[in-house]
Amino acid sequence: MIGEQVVYRDSARPARRARVFAQIGTGDHRVSRFSSYTGFGFAFVGAIPGRADDELGIARGKARNSPAYIEQQYALGSVPDAAETTLELTYLAAIRPWLNVQVSLQRIHNPNTDPALQDAKVGQVRFEIAF
Repeated sequence: MIGEQVVYRDSARPARRARVFAQIGTGDHRVSRFSSYTGFGFAFVGAIPGRADDELGIARGKARNSPAYIEQQYALGSVPDAAETTLELTYLAAIRPWLNVQVSLQRIHNPNTDPALQDAKVGQVRFEIAF
């Protein structure tokens, strides 16, 4: 499930707004590695003057291992952490009506739920092209 709500709208510039969102999901723990996911965040459209269509966002997501996966890993001699948590800061720039560029910076705590791995820092750039 995903829920989203606008919590602020600038009366002078209606395109400028803020919204919050939340996500929750479950998986069949008998066949899926992750039995649940939760996420929430905040996005602000028009945060920078003169960039009315750009979007700045911050979010947190957490994926939890299923009991079956943890049990399987124990049987293999591994001791996984219960969950992986991601914090994300993102900025989407509306370059043209047909082109958006989104930059994302993430910090992943317990990547792959492997306690032997250090927290990861990930950066990415995504291009959206509309035809």
